[in-house]
This record gives sequence, structure tokens and C-alpha cells, in this order.
Amino acid sequence: MAAVVNELLYVLNPRRVLADDLLNVLHAIAFAAWGILMVKPQSGLARKVTHLVPLGFAFFYATMFAYNLPHMSTSPDFSVRSLIGLISSDNHVFVWAWSHYLCFDLLVGRIIADDAHRRGIPHFLIVISLLLTLFYGPCGFVFHHVVGLMY
Repeated sequence: MAAVVNELLYVLNPRRVLADDLLNVLHAIAFAAWGILMVKPQSGLARKVTHLVPLGFAFFYATMFAYNLPHMSTSPDFSVRSLIGLISSDNHVFVWAWSHYLCFDLLVGRIIADDAHRRGIPHFLIVISLLLTLFYGPCGFVFHHVVGLMY
């Protein structure tokens, strides 16, 4: 039984894949989900995609965490300099950290789309908010709330 578990862990090990390839796959999935959200934010497909894709990113993040945990220091240093050093020192750690942003930015995009729909904000302003959130994170969230003051 232990041999089967070890083989499964080996097969599922995200470190067996090149970091650039992982990042390309994550970006392709994220851009597809964002595209669906921007074109038809209230469709059933957009709702499912903006739930399942972040869930998949979260699963990927948790898997990467499990594989990186044995390599982490026993007394973690959460200083900014230490975290930036860790992220920039290993491409797989960068992909792991980036998946966190992909996951949560898409969830924020879903929140923006739902709130904009409730307020009756025109679609083109929703798209601007979503594009800003996709590329500049919090700037899109702020933009949405500034626009929301008018509706």
C-alpha cells in the first residue's frame, strides 16, 4: 500500500513539470475564465467557471504547499525580504505564489460582476473593472467601487 501511495505522490508531483509550462497552463486557464466572465458575466457558464477555476487553482496551491513544506525552514521568516528572496530563488515557488493571485483575483472578479449586475452598471464599465482587476488586482476593485458610487 505504501508503494502505491508513493507512486501516486510521484505522479502527482507538480515539481516534475517545468515551472514555465505550469505557468503557461495556469495562465491559459485563467485567461479563458476571465474571457468568459467579461463576455457573459451572469451566464451559468461564467458562474460555474468562476467557481471551479479558482477551486482548481486553490487545489494546485495546496498541492504545491504540500510538496514545498518539507523544504521549508523549521522557523519560517515572514519578513518581506525573506519572502521575496524565497519566491525569486525557485521558479516552482514563484508559480506556487502566483497561483494564489490567479485564484483570488478571479474570485474578486466574480464579486465585481455580481455587484455590478445588482447595481445596474453598464457592461463596458464592468469590463473595464474586470480588466483592471485581471492585470492590476486591487486597482480594478477600487475602480469598480468608484464607479459604483454613481449607480
